[in-house]
Amino acid sequence: KGSWRRDVDPQYKANRKENREKHDINWTEEFKAFNELYEKLDSATPFHVVIADKLEADDIIAYSCRYFRNSECTIISVDSDYEQLLAFSNVKLFSPLAKRYKQVKNPYAVLASKIKKETADNLTSEITTEAEYLRREKIVTLLRLPEEVEKKVEEKIRFLPEKEFIFELLPF
Repeated sequence: KGSWRRDVDPQYKANRKENREKHDINWTEEFKAFNELYEKLDSATPFHVVIADKLEADDIIAYSCRYFRNSECTIISVDSDYEQLLAFSNVKLFSPLAKRYKQVKNPYAVLASKIKKETADNLTSEITTEAEYLRREKIVTLLRLPEEVEKKVEEKIRFLPEKEFIFELLPF
C-alpha cells in the first residue's frame, strides 16, 4: 500500500484515482483477480512475487538488476521507465507490444527527459529550483534508489528460494 515517492511529492500519481473513476470497471474485482493470479504464479512457478508496503515494482526490478549484476536480467514491459536500466550491461528490455528487445542509445538521456517531465506519473510542473530538481530526480531515477528503499528491497529478495514449475497448480 502506498508509495515512498508519494511521500516525497504528493503530486506523484495523484491523478490515478480520478482516472480510474472515469472507467466503468469494478476495480475491487480486478485487483482481487490480479492478487489471485500473483498467488498462483508464486506457488506454481519458479518466479517470485515480491510485494512490500511503500515499494513499487520499479523499485524491486531496478534494485534487482544491480543486486543480480552477475546474471542476465530481462525485463518484459512496455514501461519506458525501464529504459534507464539499460545503462547496466546485464539488463535487457523486451517489449511485448513491439515483440522485440528495445535498444536505447543513451539511458541517461531517458532519465533526463523523465526528470524534466513525466506525464504518466503526473510530474508535469516546471522545475524552477535546485530543490525541485533533486526531488524530481529522486522520484524518477531507477539507477539508484534512496538507501532505505534499497535496504527494504534487499530484505525481500536476499533469501528467495529456488523453485520449480508445478504444472498441475497452473490455471492454464
